[in-house]
Amino acid sequence: MSAPSKLPPDAILAMAVRQAKHDADIERIAAMSDEEVERELADAQRGKRVPGPAPARRRTPWALIAAAVLLFVLIAVAAVILRGERSGDHQIRPDDTPAPSSAPSSAPRAPDQQEADRVRLIALQACTAETWGACKEGLDRARALDPAGETDPRVVAARKALASAAQHDKTPR
Repeated sequence: MSAPSKLPPDAILAMAVRQAKHDADIERIAAMSDEEVERELADAQRGKRVPGPAPARRRTPWALIAAAVLLFVLIAVAAVILRGERSGDHQIRPDDTPAPSSAPSSAPRAPDQQEADRVRLIALQACTAETWGACKEGLDRARALDPAGETDPRVVAARKALASAAQHDKTPR
């Protein structure tokens, strides 16, 4: 038979102190009258400090914090998008094919209309690059060749952008 391992005296003393505190709590509760027990329980429910260990603190879960941050970011992005739509900024996309300037699409396009479409596409690229002088010059030249092309939504948006740029003095000399 092997001898049981001996605990150091400090460990034995710590265990005895813990047991004594536990025994003291048991003896205190056992010595209380029913009214005292009821009063202590009522105090505990109202949040008054009662003898015993402090309750554990609740920590905020990381998932809740992450969800709050994500919600804030989504609201901020939505606000930026909505503000951009209200400011009158119009997106011009020159890579779209030009809209036909005459109603019947089956009829062959006149050389002037084809030239106007080519000039208009180059002008729309200049508008996208905010090269306002080339933008205005190209749109005006295309209008002279094919006035019906001014109804193209891209041209309308480009004209609005030109007017906005002129108001903000972005037009180069």
